[in-house]
Amino acid sequence: MNNTKSLKDYFEIEELILFGSKSEGSDIDILIISDDFYQISISKRKELVKNIDNNYDPICMTKNEYRIFVKENGSLATLIHLKGRAIWKLLSL
Repeated sequence: MNNTKSLKDYFEIEELILFGSKSEGSDIDILIISDDFYQISISKRKELVKNIDNNYDPICMTKNEYRIFVKENGSLATLIHLKGRAIWKLLSL
């Protein structure tokens, strides 16, 4: 789509976290935390976001999924939780 509407126009976003490095021409790695993703498959979530803006390489989670993700403390969770930068935050998780 890539129009003037933002992700916030489509989803009730609790938090939006930018992570990873963006080299020229690469996608923007973001984690979107929204309970709007409840009962939507992971692949469908990604498709919904990419239809809004194809420049994003999103990871989409509900608040509860994110809490579990951080507790599991894998390398990606550590990267996002410790090195990511919240660029939109509605509520404290």
